[in-house]
Amino acid sequence: MAGLIVASPAVFGQDVEVATDPVGYVSVNLLAASDTRISVPMTLAPEFQGKPTNVDGSTITFGGINDAAGADFGSLDGHYIAVRSGDLAGLRARILLNDAESVTIDDGVDLSGIATGNDGDSIQVIPYWTLATLFPEDLPNETQLFVFDRDEAGVNLAPSETFTFFEGQWFDGLFEPADDTVVRVDESVILRDSSGDDFNLVVAGSV
Repeated sequence: MAGLIVASPAVFGQDVEVATDPVGYVSVNLLAASDTRISVPMTLAPEFQGKPTNVDGSTITFGGINDAAGADFGSLDGHYIAVRSGDLAGLRARILLNDAESVTIDDGVDLSGIATGNDGDSIQVIPYWTLATLFPEDLPNETQLFVFDRDEAGVNLAPSETFTFFEGQWFDGLFEPADDTVVRVDESVILRDSSGDDFNLVVAGSV
C-alpha cells in the first residue's frame, strides 16, 4: 500500500472560512483468486465548510455568518457532517434531512458540545463514498465485496452483505443494481478478486 500527500485547492466555507485539506491516494494490490481486506482513510472533498448559527437537538442551522443568502444547500441525501474543531472535533454523523440552511442528523448523536456563532466550531458537509464512486469501472468482472456488521463481535463471521461487480456495475445479493450503496467512513471490507490476474486498486481523496 502506498500513499502520497499533495497540495489541494482551497475548500471554501462560503465567504468567511477557508480551509485547505491535504489530498492523496492509497494503492492496494488485489491478488488474483484471493481475498484482500481494505479500509479507506480518504474522504470525498467537502461540499461545504462553515460555522453553525444554531444547534437545536439534532438539527444544525447555518446562515448569516457564512453567507448573506445562507448555506443554500441542495439535497444532501448520502452525506454526513464532520466536526473539525472544538470539543466534538472528530465527530461524524449521517445527515437524515436538510433544507436550504440546516441539516438534521441521527437522533442518537449528542450535539450539545458544538459552539455556535462567529467563534463557533468548524463543520464540514461531505458526501459518502458509494460503490460506484469508490471503485473504478475497470475492476475485474465478478469481483465480490463483503461487508460486515460492525455491532457483531466474533471470529470468521459471515458477511452481512455481499456485492458483485459485473460489466462496470455493482449488484447486490438479489442481483439488483447497487452502485449507489453507501460505504461508511473508515469501513473495513473484504474484496475478492475472482479473476486470474492481480489488480492494482488506487483510491484518491481528501486525507
